[in-house]
Amino acid sequence: MSNNALPLVTSALGEIGVPVFNVNYTTNPVDTNFQEILNVTTLALDTVIGSNTFTVAPGHEAIIGDGIAMVNLAVPEVFLLGTILGVAGDIITIDSPINKIYPIGSIVRIANSNINVAGTPASPRIFGVAPIPGLSGNVTRMMIEIQDAQSMDFSTFGSLTSLTNGCLVRLKKADGTFINLFNWKNNGQFILRSFDHNFQEKTGGGKHSFVSRRTWAGEEKHGVVLRLDGTLGEEIQLLVQDDLTGLDYFQAVIQGHIVQEQS
Repeated sequence: MSNNALPLVTSALGEIGVPVFNVNYTTNPVDTNFQEILNVTTLALDTVIGSNTFTVAPGHEAIIGDGIAMVNLAVPEVFLLGTILGVAGDIITIDSPINKIYPIGSIVRIANSNINVAGTPASPRIFGVAPIPGLSGNVTRMMIEIQDAQSMDFSTFGSLTSLTNGCLVRLKKADGTFINLFNWKNNGQFILRSFDHNFQEKTGGGKHSFVSRRTWAGEEKHGVVLRLDGTLGEEIQLLVQDDLTGLDYFQAVIQGHIVQEQS
């Protein structure tokens, strides 16, 4: 960063400010599901770029349908997300080709992305998104999708009756405290917090579905992003405190970008 002082600018109303620019236009975007971590293992062999398979250490407990997140902590800004399509011993096949060489010993997280699980206030099921240690990220928006054979409206949670305890979205901070962002017990309450939504009626042999988007970034929204520091263990979490197993499908996605270091 230059030691020269930044010039001041004056608005038409006489307000004085410092010009700024966005340093994150060229950083990597992030698009990932809220995930419940099931197990953490490591690579048993180096990966091969373009391959859909890799080998992990024994005891991984991975099954078809689980998600994976692979990272080399020496170069944390590039990582791999995917869904498991096949498991043959310690050889795992995923739905996306491997994007770089991850050396033996790199971390592989096995996770569940389907939030149709049962939790209680005393024992909530926790799904989260957290930057890798060494990185920080800005969360700009969250989207949910629910599918089921039964119809849905504003008064139901997906197609279920309105929840008793609700799904809580919160930020886990570095000091072990939390910022509770919002709790929603039915579709209408999520829409009230986000507005963007759509109900899709069942057609043919399909299912009813509900999708909605909650945005933080943008002056017409909250006007802020949610900053998460992976080195400090910060995370955005979704807590399930009711029985959601009656839903066929429930996933939530976070979008944002890696924070660019300033110099």
